[in-house]
Amino acid sequence: MIFEVSECCFFSSPTEALAKVFSWLKFRVVMCKDKTAVEIHSVLKVFSELKQLSDLQPYDVKEWVSGQFTDLKDLPKHGDAFVCCILSHGNKEGVCGTDGTVVPTIDILSPFNGTNCSILVEKPKLFFIQACRGIDMQGGVPVKKKPKVEGTDGELDTDNGQVQDYTLPIYSDYLVFMANVEQYVSVRSPTSGSWFIQSLCGQLEKVCTGGKDINAIITLVNAEVSKMDGKLHVKDKDGTLIGYAVKQSPDSRNTLTKTLIFPAP
Repeated sequence: MIFEVSECCFFSSPTEALAKVFSWLKFRVVMCKDKTAVEIHSVLKVFSELKQLSDLQPYDVKEWVSGQFTDLKDLPKHGDAFVCCILSHGNKEGVCGTDGTVVPTIDILSPFNGTNCSILVEKPKLFFIQACRGIDMQGGVPVKKKPKVEGTDGELDTDNGQVQDYTLPIYSDYLVFMANVEQYVSVRSPTSGSWFIQSLCGQLEKVCTGGKDINAIITLVNAEVSKMDGKLHVKDKDGTLIGYAVKQSPDSRNTLTKTLIFPAP
C-alpha cells in the first residue's frame, strides 16, 4: 500500500518507482493519494480489516496494473507480508495529511498490530516512510579511510527441543524504515527525487536477486544515502537565499522475529 501527498512529489514519481519494484517482487500494489489526517486514520483501519470492497471505494484507491494505476476492481487480501510506503511531509511526531494535521507514527502502525489485525500475526509488516522528521539540516564530518581487516565467521549451535505454544508482543514483526533520523529534514532532488526512495528501490532490485535479507538491504541503503551530498537553499530573515551543505542518514526500527528475504522473480 502506498500513501502519497502529491504536493511533496514534484519530481519524477517515486510512487511509480515503488509500485514497479514491489509488483516485480509479486506484491499486489495499491495507492491512496492526497488524504487528510482523518482519512489516513480511516483508510489504515479499513486496510487492516479488508472486509469488503465498498469500504475502500470512498478513498479512491488505485491499483498498479500493467504499468499504470487503475481503479481497484476487487478486494485485496492479506498475504505472507504487508508493506506500507508513505510519501509526505512530516515532523518528529509523524506524517502530515493534506490538511497539515500530523498522523503520529504509532497511529500508522497500530491498526496492524497483533490485537487489531490477527491475520498478520507472525507475518512481517514493513513501513517505509519518506518525510521530514524535523527542520534541522544534518551536516557531515570528514572520515579517513581505514584498511580492511579480514574476519572469520563462526557458527552457533541451537538446541532442538519440543515445540510449545508461546506468545508474542503485539508489536512484534514490524520493520519501520524512515528517510532520516529524528529532528532532521529529508532531502529530495528536483531531478532524481528522494534520496531515500531512489536508494531503496535500487537496492531492492539489485540485492533481492542475490538472496540477501531485508537487514542487508537496510544496511546498503544506509551506506548509499549517507554518502550522498546535497545543498539546500533557505531564506534568512532578510529574504536572502543561503545554501547549506546537507547530509542524510536513514533510520530504522526492527522487531522482526524471522529473517525476511524477498524471493527474486
